Amino acid sequence: MELNNEIALDEQRPSKLDSLELLDINDGLLQAEMRKVRCPRCKEFYELDTVMPIEYCPTCTNQREAQVQHIRDLIRDNKGINAMDLASKTGIPITFIMNVMRDGEIEIRKNNPL
Repeated sequence: MELNNEIALDEQRPSKLDSLELLDINDGLLQAEMRKVRCPRCKEFYELDTVMPIEYCPTCTNQREAQVQHIRDLIRDNKGINAMDLASKTGIPITFIMNVMRDGEIEIRKNNPL
């Protein structure tokens, strides 16, 4: 009788193939969780990936990253520059520069060693 119980337990365990199929199904579900949202910057719709969400559409995200890099380059090349000077040299709004600083993406030091 004990032998029958062991066989019954083995039949309930998932096989390796079952686990692979479950992974494929889960991957499909993750990809299916896309929804259309409006970009707060350009107001265009884009598909938001709920697994790896980004704040802006891909175009605005690329533009924002380019602006942040431009600010970093100016800070590196102009020791001691302040946020107001950055805004006037780049044409980037001071509010954007201050938000990027607040979020810790850039840092302006008095004795800027960059």
